[in-house]
Amino acid sequence: MKATPSLRSDYASTSLTDGSRVSKADARVEAYGTVDELNSHVGLLLAAVSGEPLRRDLLAIQRELFGVGGLLAQPDAEVAPWVAESAARWLSESRRLLAASPRVRAFVLPSGSEAACRAHVCRTVCRRAERRVCVLPPAPATLAAQDYLNRLSSYFFALARCLNALAGCVEEVYVPLTPAGGRIGKGDSVSADVE
Repeated sequence: MKATPSLRSDYASTSLTDGSRVSKADARVEAYGTVDELNSHVGLLLAAVSGEPLRRDLLAIQRELFGVGGLLAQPDAEVAPWVAESAARWLSESRRLLAASPRVRAFVLPSGSEAACRAHVCRTVCRRAERRVCVLPPAPATLAAQDYLNRLSSYFFALARCLNALAGCVEEVYVPLTPAGGRIGKGDSVSADVE
């Protein structure tokens, strides 16, 4: 299929896959546009990692995100079994990666290696995509996309932690500030198990 730019104005509207025209400001367009943005960030992450198993996983995620975007562009889409299967896979993989990562008792700041920071960007864009999907009318496709994105964002968090561990980077954690702007001392620290 050859992509060619249109020579005529679209008047700030676009077509859904069923042929209906909607505003580019439509919530559905915002949802699948954010999934597309996430896919681009996964591409940036892919450019920063080596190791064939991880590269294969990220390419699989890119293909899945393209499919999720397609689901969101169809108001009455039927949900293929791969969506739930992939959501379960990324949840399982995130648990495996977290089990292999150092335990942390505070909120992890997005920091460390370049690859880990890119994974954190993927996590936050994925969460935003999930929020965009949440405002759509409930339907099987939107609920499946929401679940998939939720599980995938957990995977990106776990992946960032694992990438930092592999790179030998110490993860920075959140240290609460006092009302005066100073840091709370060790004896006063507030921590919670974050996984």
